[in-house]
Amino acid sequence: MSSNRLDTLTPAWDLLPEGIFVVKLAGSNPASLTYVYVNQACSEVMGFDTSTVIGRHVSEVSPAVIEGGFHLQIAKVKETQKTIELGVFPYQGTLVSRRWLCASLFPIFGDYVGVCARDVSEHKQNEIERDHLLDRYRALSSVVPDLLLVLNKDRILLACEGGGELGRCPAFSKEPNRVPKCHATRMLNPPHNPCAGKHLREVFPAQFFNVIDLAIREALMEPPKACHFTFHDDESHLDYEGRAAATESGEIVVTILRNVTTQRAFEKELEDRVARRTSDLAQSNYELQQFAYAASHDLREPLHKITAFGGRLSDHLEGQLDEKGQQYLGILINASSRLERLIDDLLDYSRAGQLEEAAPVEVNLNEFIPLVLEDLSERVLETKADIQIATELPTLWVHPSRLRRVLINLVSNALKFHKPGGVPQVAINSWVDGDSFKISVQDQGIGFDPKFTDHIFHVFTRLHTRFDYPGTGIGLALCRRLVERYGGSIEALGKPGEGTTFTVILPKVFPLEMP
Repeated sequence: MSSNRLDTLTPAWDLLPEGIFVVKLAGSNPASLTYVYVNQACSEVMGFDTSTVIGRHVSEVSPAVIEGGFHLQIAKVKETQKTIELGVFPYQGTLVSRRWLCASLFPIFGDYVGVCARDVSEHKQNEIERDHLLDRYRALSSVVPDLLLVLNKDRILLACEGGGELGRCPAFSKEPNRVPKCHATRMLNPPHNPCAGKHLREVFPAQFFNVIDLAIREALMEPPKACHFTFHDDESHLDYEGRAAATESGEIVVTILRNVTTQRAFEKELEDRVARRTSDLAQSNYELQQFAYAASHDLREPLHKITAFGGRLSDHLEGQLDEKGQQYLGILINASSRLERLIDDLLDYSRAGQLEEAAPVEVNLNEFIPLVLEDLSERVLETKADIQIATELPTLWVHPSRLRRVLINLVSNALKFHKPGGVPQVAINSWVDGDSFKISVQDQGIGFDPKFTDHIFHVFTRLHTRFDYPGTGIGLALCRRLVERYGGSIEALGKPGEGTTFTVILPKVFPLEMP
């Protein structure tokens, strides 16, 4: 045969994307191969310089062919005049990186043998990735109750593992080849796997397939993401939930299915319990509120009479009582007055967590704080206090009445706990800090030991006797409760002899449901 016959074949080969080359085997030595034709695709597939390889020995251009023993297969094709499929093998060319090729050897005529090579690196990498996934999920399936499905993007099952606790769901047992009632048959390696290689629609019933197919579609969207889905079997009343996730390449999809019937029943029972207890607590709070109102009304009336008639008695007996009698009467009047204040403060504290108010409104602190201080004007004049208010304060969304009570309590504390013989020095400021508003009230008073930082916010807590500093010990506890109604908090920093700073922290956005 002449080279003209070869020339009639090469124009078509030049158009193919596969790398095709023809070698000539001279004599009986299989290694004496020379290139007689190379198409353009060989430069990309095998890294040939197509302009320089013609007429050169294969061992010189592609030593990997000889080292891999492919020259012996070429000699066999020449001898038998039959095509040989080499399958997939690794290849390292001089001008290309390591890759995976799939090649076929075919006879042409006489001493000429053709080689058709395709680059299947991407396919091989996907296969390796799939094998790694299968190994990992095979190990995982032995310790979890989930059913693990591994599929390709065409919904062909590659593996089905685990599922020992899926339960007796009729949806999974309609046909012999479908997943059995009690557990998913282990079916990793064909031919032992009766479902491997089958379409998901063949293995699972339509009602389940439609749910999982939609989840897989979403998982394969760009960029790949995990997709959650749920499934309820009406016949067995079992609930399932699962996740579908695709690999980065989008070639493999892993789906996990779990029986959550017991979990759902437990969650429902828990929700019912919480609802019942919430209802009971609301009723209890309402009854407590009614009791507090009735008790305060019933206590206030006799206390008011004691205070009023004590004052009248003091006036009526003025000059008639000795020093001891005047002292006893003064103690009686002071005690009844303190008890009235204590009842009022306790009511404020109990109502702070219960009373519903109108929606928050916009409050400009530049205007609001001076108005609050007017309520303390007599005390400010009495103590000759110096109160400094920062400029350019922010605007908040708050309940004005609650914020007024907080500020009055904090400023009253600053006026009360000043250094003996000194003038109260108070600084009020507010600023925005990230997602929060902060309001600070700072004084130069007697301060407190930092170890009592949390203690001072407890009800009836006092660090000093009522003879040194009068009060009921409820003010700071009331402040904390009012601020926490907003989802906020209050902090205290102090040092003995150096003053105290209280900082109120309020969120910019209120919780959807305030406690």
